[in-house]
Amino acid sequence: MTRLLGMDLRAIIPGIVIAAIVACSGSSSGGNPCSNIPSCPKDSAPQISTQECNSLVQQCPGLSGYLQCAFGQWKCNSAGMTDTQAIDAAVKANCAASAGSVGQCSISSSSSSGGTSSCGYSGGSCCTTGTACMNGCCDPGTSTCVYSGGSCSGSKVCSGSTCQACGGAGEPCCIGDHCNSGCCDTSGTTNRCVAPGGTCSSSGSTQQVCSSGGYCESCGTSGSPCCKAGIACQSGCCDPANSQCVYNGGTCSGGSSTICSGSACQACGGPGQPCCSGASCTSGCCDTSATAN
Repeated sequence: MTRLLGMDLRAIIPGIVIAAIVACSGSSSGGNPCSNIPSCPKDSAPQISTQECNSLVQQCPGLSGYLQCAFGQWKCNSAGMTDTQAIDAAVKANCAASAGSVGQCSISSSSSSGGTSSCGYSGGSCCTTGTACMNGCCDPGTSTCVYSGGSCSGSKVCSGSTCQACGGAGEPCCIGDHCNSGCCDTSGTTNRCVAPGGTCSSSGSTQQVCSSGGYCESCGTSGSPCCKAGIACQSGCCDPANSQCVYNGGTCSGGSSTICSGSACQACGGPGQPCCSGASCTSGCCDTSATAN
């Protein structure tokens, strides 16, 4: 297996190569790490199955201590998916001692005698029979399994079970939650790019929209974007010029001569018009005793 748990074993544990398991001089240390395999909230499946983990530990007990250490370094990225680069760095920094106790083991990538096979797992070859990849996608350009959210060939990303174009509105977010414009909506089942001003997934019962700042934020309150569905603003006005909610009596984007009055931004200051901010008028007086100034 080229990679295990998102970590390159050949770079971490000397003596582990891609071949049939033929020897293991290490011994088990502690309990079975396979009973508590970590994952992140948005992972479509664990990076390694319990069956594969148990098979490795049974054939090479010296892996037990290393896997316990590696599992302890698990990290999730901002999208809620396994961050393999961060895990790699943490494992190399913190698990050198447990890696050295593994002993001489060789891990199979295939077996012609009915033994275990590592095809179908992240970083390994896609299986040619049955399910191509246990989780994530089979990259058709390289015939390699890619974890969900990982980079595929051709500037694509693994989303769901297929490698897809990314970065455009309605497409999966590219690596690093990147979109060509707009926002990366990370609150949905899968990360998706949303056009500026578009509707993002709700956070609980709170509606969200793609703000001009390039991120999804709650809407409908003063100073936040207007909501796209239902009531645009819980109180005050939705300023049509910038789609921002303005509190009643607040200045709209038209400058000091426009104000939020009732539920709409209106011209202010003239006779018969609402008073401008600060109860000011261009001439005459502001009647503050009226229902609407």
